[in-house]
Amino acid sequence: MKINILPVLQEPDVPGMLTTDTFYSFRLYASSLASGILAMLVRFRDWVKVPGAIFLTGSMALSGCNGFQQNEMMPRVAHAGGGYLSWQYTNSHEALEFNREHFSLFEIDLMWTSDDEFVCMHDWEFTAQKIFGKQFEVPPTLAEFSALVEENSYLKSCTMETLAHWLERNPGKRLVTDFKEDNLRGLERLAQRLNRVSDHVIPQIYHADEYARVRELGYRDIIWTLYRHPVPPEQVVVMAEQMDLYAVTMPRSMAEQGLAHQLAERGVPTYVHTINTQRELEYYRSLGVTDIYTDWVAPE
Repeated sequence: MKINILPVLQEPDVPGMLTTDTFYSFRLYASSLASGILAMLVRFRDWVKVPGAIFLTGSMALSGCNGFQQNEMMPRVAHAGGGYLSWQYTNSHEALEFNREHFSLFEIDLMWTSDDEFVCMHDWEFTAQKIFGKQFEVPPTLAEFSALVEENSYLKSCTMETLAHWLERNPGKRLVTDFKEDNLRGLERLAQRLNRVSDHVIPQIYHADEYARVRELGYRDIIWTLYRHPVPPEQVVVMAEQMDLYAVTMPRSMAEQGLAHQLAERGVPTYVHTINTQRELEYYRSLGVTDIYTDWVAPE
């Protein structure tokens, strides 16, 4: 199997940003460390057990131990728009363009401004500091946010309008939403803004009781993501079977508890986040995960 790793390009010297060399060197070190640990586990797979799975190598590992092969069926998700140069969590126009040829699904973090508009931003503290050089105790207005975007010559963070325009200009590319607050209100706003919203957007829901309302808004494909409000695995299995979901997305720990394997047995596709090495990809597929959210690992 061939794994394509997105290239790391030379970035400009941006005050307040971690440099390519620092970030990339750390990423290589972490990847090598994770690969070494996983290799040890695979070597001793006869006695190392994970609930609901065993450690496998090669093509068997990619199909999942239950034989439920979905790696060709589910597109990979570019996390926060995908990595750009050596930066993560940019949710920027540059990240979308950089990853456009590799991915069809783009998960984007969405935050509300103080005047009730949403923009592409993971948080108003750490990420805002890295992108704009300042933190916000109170979210900026849309006008203030747009002014900061214009002043930044390296990254252009998206607003609802610029994101909608990008989706309309790029048919076949779809947004996977991650509203940090007021999810239903944000999905209502997108449904009003975009014609044939289901062609452009795959919403994430955080509670099973959001499902019916999101369907009513016209969304065809829905992902139930578990990172914000974890549900016991046995309840997830029962509730997922009662919904027609595009997929269930989970943190690594829930996949390691056997949840992905249980859902795969029932024909429910799954994602795990955020995975950035080939070894990790193979490992989580051996646990029954269908595919991943990633910053750097391009689809096969």
